[in-house]
Amino acid sequence: WAVVVDDLDAAEERVKAEGFNPVNHADYVPGRRFYFHDNDGIEVEVVQYG
Repeated sequence: WAVVVDDLDAAEERVKAEGFNPVNHADYVPGRRFYFHDNDGIEVEVVQYG
């Protein structure tokens, strides 16, 4: 699943603070993204558009 955020950098810091490992960073049109795996091993995409 995916989460859309207004500030990808702040979201990444929060993900790290919660003990998760952000991976697969990418810039693309129309935004930026990274992924992490939650405690159940589910891949989560975090996206910022614009």
